[in-house]
Amino acid sequence: MAAGNVDSPVSPVPETQGEVETKNKSTVEALYKALVKGYIEIVAKLLASDLEWWFHGPPKCHHMMRVLTGETTHDNVFRIEPRCITAIGDCVIAEGWER
Repeated sequence: MAAGNVDSPVSPVPETQGEVETKNKSTVEALYKALVKGYIEIVAKLLASDLEWWFHGPPKCHHMMRVLTGETTHDNVFRIEPRCITAIGDCVIAEGWER
């Protein structure tokens, strides 16, 4: 049998903790980029239906929450910049502010 021709399916190698964290952090970075550019279709593809969001700060500053929940539409005024994105296992914490 030639190399690469295997009759039985090969199980993928499980991702390491570091690989999971890197992938999840990259997803959140892509989400922020899509939000800033107004690419709502990409945003929708990146978000899981069971995603848990926590919004902190005064309600007048919850711009991202209003965009993500559809309370308001994205416009060119909406700018948010992540200050820090940290991945811990399958959890990603993003802190930022409006520009």
